[in-house]
Amino acid sequence: EGHIFLIADASQIEPLILHWLTRNQTMLDLLRGGMDLYEAHARTQKGYTDPEPLKKKNPGLRSVCKAEYLGLGYRMGKARYRDVAASVGMILSPTEADAAVMRYREANPKVVALWEHFDTLLKSGDKTLQIELPSGRVVNYWDIQFNYEKTEKGYPKGFEARVLMGGPHKRQHGGTFTENVTQGTARETFGYCLLATEDAGLYICLHVHDEELVEVRIEDAEAATPVLERCMTTPPPWMSDLPMATEVVWTTKYEK
Repeated sequence: EGHIFLIADASQIEPLILHWLTRNQTMLDLLRGGMDLYEAHARTQKGYTDPEPLKKKNPGLRSVCKAEYLGLGYRMGKARYRDVAASVGMILSPTEADAAVMRYREANPKVVALWEHFDTLLKSGDKTLQIELPSGRVVNYWDIQFNYEKTEKGYPKGFEARVLMGGPHKRQHGGTFTENVTQGTARETFGYCLLATEDAGLYICLHVHDEELVEVRIEDAEAATPVLERCMTTPPPWMSDLPMATEVVWTTKYEK
């Protein structure tokens, strides 16, 4: 009683981190200017030129951009992309999904180069690989091996590694390495925001994925909002030029 929740998330943090890792300066500059990431994608790769915001003018195209960012950056193939697209209301034929995959890869050569870099590491013959994140934390891949056992399609299963010491082998390729590095960096960035929020004297009662729920007295909500915005948009020192964004929502219950 007498309190309210402020909800803030690290807007589109994963694709943002991927653009930062690959130094896609064109996209980073648009985002730094306050543009929505999916709209920036539409303007740089989909030919969208309308002065109206994409979310308002063409929500269907925005859904297309969102679907692509949910997986194509991690080397997703056409079969899985069809499933992801369906999750945001897009029903694609195998031909349409394949064309979307190829268009993304042609338009994002730096992302493809990152996959290929990690593929080269896997093929180096080393049994253990250590990937250093921007924060300095190291992600380990142990007991790397090539599994010649055939899949249902008749291809070898490919490279596998343990991501936990003594744990099971899991299939690895340039896309999974990219996903792990991107998500690990996103989690550390969000963790930095959580610590900043606590240091600012705000009470975090819940956090889910990339969003935090802060509880304040109703009379303090207006003053707390810009403080929370600052905490959620100030990047960590190891990636100080990351153009982070957030939106603070007031609510009396958790909403998603």
